[in-house]
Amino acid sequence: MLALTKRPRTAKANFLTVQLYFFTIFVVHRAFIFNILSGDQAQPLVTRLQFFCVGTLSDIWIAFLFATLLFPLFRINYKKINLIIVLLISALVSLHYSYVSYFHHQIIPFHFIYFGDAQFISANIGTAFELVSIIHFLIIVIISLFFLNASVGTAKSNPKYFAFFFTVALLAHVANIRYKIQWFVPQKLQVNAVEQLYFSFAKRSNPYPLNRMEISQLAKKMGKTVVFDKAQESTMLNKLLLHDSSTAGKSASFDLIKNKYNAAQNKQIIIVLMESQRPSESSLYQNTENTLTPALDKLGRSGFYFTNAYSTGLVTRTAQEAVLCGTRSGQETSFMRGRSDAFFPCLPLQVKKLKLPYHFNWIHGGEPKFDSQVQFWRNQQMDKLVSSVEMPANEFATGWGASDVTLFEYAAAFLADNDKDGSTNISTILTVTNHIPWDLPKDIEIASKSTQPSYLTTNYSDTALNMFVENLKASKIWETALLIVVSDHGNLEPPYNDLYANKTNKNRYSLSHVNLIISGGIAESVRTENPQIAAKIGRYVSQADIASTIANLNDIPFKTMGGNLFYKERLSPVYTDMGDGIFIPALDHFVPRDALLSKVPLETFEAIYHKAYLRLINFWK
Repeated sequence: MLALTKRPRTAKANFLTVQLYFFTIFVVHRAFIFNILSGDQAQPLVTRLQFFCVGTLSDIWIAFLFATLLFPLFRINYKKINLIIVLLISALVSLHYSYVSYFHHQIIPFHFIYFGDAQFISANIGTAFELVSIIHFLIIVIISLFFLNASVGTAKSNPKYFAFFFTVALLAHVANIRYKIQWFVPQKLQVNAVEQLYFSFAKRSNPYPLNRMEISQLAKKMGKTVVFDKAQESTMLNKLLLHDSSTAGKSASFDLIKNKYNAAQNKQIIIVLMESQRPSESSLYQNTENTLTPALDKLGRSGFYFTNAYSTGLVTRTAQEAVLCGTRSGQETSFMRGRSDAFFPCLPLQVKKLKLPYHFNWIHGGEPKFDSQVQFWRNQQMDKLVSSVEMPANEFATGWGASDVTLFEYAAAFLADNDKDGSTNISTILTVTNHIPWDLPKDIEIASKSTQPSYLTTNYSDTALNMFVENLKASKIWETALLIVVSDHGNLEPPYNDLYANKTNKNRYSLSHVNLIISGGIAESVRTENPQIAAKIGRYVSQADIASTIANLNDIPFKTMGGNLFYKERLSPVYTDMGDGIFIPALDHFVPRDALLSKVPLETFEAIYHKAYLRLINFWK
């Protein structure tokens, strides 16, 4: 009789089984998303496998968290688990869909950080509970519960315990959303130790040093003379890659703008970083009347617009670094979050060092601590930092922060208040509404009647931009302002106008090609007084050129990796760091990251330059 009695399983064994259960679900789900939902087919198979394998590090950690939270539930006999609890499990676990879907293309998905990120969860809640995701998980959860019933055993525990744990977790989550507790947790404590070690190793993995031939090619292409010296690699690379913003060049348009700018009183430079806005939604790039951005198009035609402008990376933080620091950072080489140990002067810090009479302002519609933005700009001695925290709370906010209408109304009032002391203000405004999952605020009516959510939010943001311009004109700021509107990056939604039908790397163009216009009263008056000057500029330019142009306009001595937007001559190449490699738009060519890190000599100027950049930034402390 004793021999026939089943030996009770230990709590440890049961817990490990539950953890294995969640881990299995996550791995299956990751494979499902990679192959069916949102895997980037443009990436080579080896690279996608690397992403998949490294992503499982995060899955192990999240499985541990879920097992810890829900272990009491799995001590209940399966027969007593009703459909409601099964649905709860499915819904909770389906949050994993957001992480994998949104971060599938990254080497490190940072699941643990975003698991506790209330802003990310609330912004992606619609994506997390998509019907496809829920059905997928329901099937997996129901099947695996049968497996659990056999493997965990029939040890009983009171369902009230689960209710208690669930209630505590729910209250904690609500408190987190309300008070944003996770923003005060140090980043090193937010990441799985194994994942953190891997990331530390990955971000410091250097390409092999440039050989003599590569250095010679780089120097020749950039018109510089450099003596090859392995022992002085840092000095050699600094001399090659960094150049003064006042590097000689010629442009009648720029000279006219600078003369008009210098003559203005209470002048302002206003930089607007438009979230995920693409040229394919504008009429500036084709002979068409189809547009979602009529306000932007009007500004471009009355000022200047660049038809071949490209981002330096694929996230907002890299765009900020490019525009105000003139660097070429990408998602994996960003200084704002990934390289907080590195230090270099951006424009705000540079003017403080030189004691120049400029004030830099940062106005963000989202959470300031996201991606360590506010800390980064504090280190760079930004004069004023304003975010959604200071803006009026209303029902029109999205998960990412204040609606663009609220943001622009606040920004217009802010700029008017700061236009009275006679100093030159250089302000950066960051929009957030046109962001996945494309939640549309209802505070204004828009013209677009599309059923595509991203088209609606694009049109909404453009309408808000138009209201902002009208407010600037009403307050007389417009007359002496230079307005720079630039996208932070693109997206992979279906294009409104197909600009890349004949391109090989269509997705990479859609992600990296950005809008860039220069308007404001100063630019408009230059165009009005000089009708022979064309609005359209077709040469290839980078977001990093904006910092150089601003420094050149204000005669600020500044070392940069960009060039003047208006000069035909340029020293640095135009390319986008896409994380898994670099994309060269002028050649419609992609260079994988593995090639950049290998011993094999590189041939293209852009690839050699980026390899040198990866070497250089590891010397910056």
